[in-house]
Amino acid sequence: RCPVSGEKLDIVTDAPAAVIKVKSPIAKLPLLETEEGCIAESNAIARYLVNKNPGCGLAGKTPLENAQVDSWVDFCSNELEVPASVWVYPIIGWMGYHAEACEKAKKDLKAAIMVLEAHLKHKTYIVGESITFADVALACALLLPFKIVLDEKTRK
Repeated sequence: RCPVSGEKLDIVTDAPAAVIKVKSPIAKLPLLETEEGCIAESNAIARYLVNKNPGCGLAGKTPLENAQVDSWVDFCSNELEVPASVWVYPIIGWMGYHAEACEKAKKDLKAAIMVLEAHLKHKTYIVGESITFADVALACALLLPFKIVLDEKTRK
């Protein structure tokens, strides 16, 4: 059961391509199967679950906060996860190393973290006064970089 929405979840993380294509027009995993239909991609699944239970507050407490949460989740996907992947994945063997791309990724990730640092200078949470999906997305986006490449020396 989902701790946010309370519904029974069936998240598909491995299935034959033919099965995935039938359930998802974009043929992507992960895939959430609900009674209403299927949802592909992790952020879409998370947005669905937090919006299914607005009382949990993870989507924000107002329409403005909800839009701000979406904005920061997109920031995590585009400005943090992309350069972090280009920098970290070659180190852990998930993709090939390309020196020029890796150097650009380092600069881009550091610039995005500076934006984040400035935003959080006088705040505890990304949006509003309590944890939201934006905070969760941020933690997920920065987990591998902080474990693998963003040591104390690099962060200075």
